[in-house]
Amino acid sequence: MKPDDANSLNWGITFFLIAIVAVVFSFVGTGSETASLLGRIAAFCCLVVALVMFAVYIYRRHQRSSAG
Repeated sequence: MKPDDANSLNWGITFFLIAIVAVVFSFVGTGSETASLLGRIAAFCCLVVALVMFAVYIYRRHQRSSAG
């Protein structure tokens, strides 16, 4: 595994964990509808970024295995 691959995987895991924390805070209830909405938006955005980073990791790994 090259450092670039590990870097994208680490960022994907980081954003996935941030998304989980945002989901917990938004669905448990913080007492404010605005905070709950912002938590859900943050969770969605972090989840999308995490999925993109995982896709980049898989793409690079597949590209390297088929090239050489």
